[in-house]
Amino acid sequence: MIRAILPALFALTLAACSGADRDAAAPPQPAERAVLEKGVETGVLAPNSSIRLVSRGDGEILISAGFFNRNGIAEVGLPSRALWAPDSRRLFINDSASPAWSAVRVFEISSSGDAVEHDAVHRAAVAELGRRNGCATVPEADAATSGMAWAAEGRQIYVLAEARRQTGDCQWGAVSDILVVADAQGGRLLKVLPGDAARLEYPGLPWG
Repeated sequence: MIRAILPALFALTLAACSGADRDAAAPPQPAERAVLEKGVETGVLAPNSSIRLVSRGDGEILISAGFFNRNGIAEVGLPSRALWAPDSRRLFINDSASPAWSAVRVFEISSSGDAVEHDAVHRAAVAELGRRNGCATVPEADAATSGMAWAAEGRQIYVLAEARRQTGDCQWGAVSDILVVADAQGGRLLKVLPGDAARLEYPGLPWG
């Protein structure tokens, strides 16, 4: 009887540990974000060296999976910043749509260069910043987000959300910025810190 119970207990323990790991924020994996500049064609090679982000310098972003395989994935404001995930399956672009506003855009990239954009991380970070300021909804122009780093090989992302202006009913007096750690695909928040506390805990992130 004991021999029959022990494997079941082991399986339950393993499942519980796996679930806990999925819910825990992993340490950031800081890396230099590539600058995509206006008028300059820029290529950013993925860590696996098989695919490349290409910025044409006019706002068009492509993924190159070979000389004859280029797929357009987005139009962005320039300059912007981009960073591949360590596993080369995702990348984020901090789209500087205007001098005062930006949004992190997360893309899932296949080995053939096809891309699917997920906006859940941006929306979750802005909603949490609004919630901490007593706002049920946040006007799009009021808050900006920036990708800071990947974690867990690309399954998680560190994002800074900042209040930039007041165009609606939100009063931004309580919390001006937060750092969130989120599931990169679904946007589920795993950890949230006020900006000052985040700077102390993660001094190696690109705060400048």
